[in-house]
Amino acid sequence: NSRDFRVLFLYEWKSDQNAAAAALNINVKFGDDSVNEHIIRRWYAKFESGHESLTNEDRGRLKTVVKNEVL
Repeated sequence: NSRDFRVLFLYEWKSDQNAAAAALNINVKFGDDSVNEHIIRRWYAKFESGHESLTNEDRGRLKTVVKNEVL
């Protein structure tokens, strides 16, 4: 799942691998196109800013609320 790859991104970042090398390393082990460099760069930017949480942050979208009574 996505969190498993994020653990790998953090590992590669802590191992001082750049995003291109990390993408290559992960794709060699898990299959071509498992991850792309752009996504890894985004996660590296988070790590570099001090955020090592591996969860996605809310993107400002409102949560959908469905009320069964209304349906």
